[in-house]
Amino acid sequence: MNFQLSVNKNMINKANPSLYGWRNAEFSGQELSDHIRNGFAFSPGVLKPNATGRKPAIKDIKFAQILAIDIDNDIKSYNSITKKYDKRIKTSREGYCTYEEAKANDFVKENALLIYTTPSHKADFERFRIVFVIEKQISSTDEFRKAISYLIDKLGGDKSCSNIDRLFYGHRDCQLEYFGNIYQNYLETNSLLSYD
Repeated sequence: MNFQLSVNKNMINKANPSLYGWRNAEFSGQELSDHIRNGFAFSPGVLKPNATGRKPAIKDIKFAQILAIDIDNDIKSYNSITKKYDKRIKTSREGYCTYEEAKANDFVKENALLIYTTPSHKADFERFRIVFVIEKQISSTDEFRKAISYLIDKLGGDKSCSNIDRLFYGHRDCQLEYFGNIYQNYLETNSLLSYD
């Protein structure tokens, strides 16, 4: 199955997020794998015709068919002295998950399109992304947030990465496992969710 998304080939690995060059594309799963391995950025959001090529914003998005979950393995806590968020690595008791563990997870193997390590991934601080593709085009930002929040909660993902206009970096040196699945249970799962 082919699906739609937006891509930016001017952004390689962890590049300046303000770089222009965003455009819509139609990919197969294998084409998205190649795109990521070439280090190029992508976003779930398909751009409206009046989008300018800059980083997508929610108002620029027509719909999405990708649900990408960031596994950062960190805990963020607000520091009242610095007025910033401090990060520390999760412990195994707090849900630290390795790339190999996620790759072997039955739910991931049976439902995900692919999984890959991000540019921030390190051997002692593993960071990766799990990408799901659905057949339905989600145009509602609320519906998108509900669908992705279910996966974030299930897999221990970063809760701040639940917006339809999210930018995701590719990674030329990534480890990538391609499963090739379409997330078929999305509609059934989504109908059971209740987020008030």
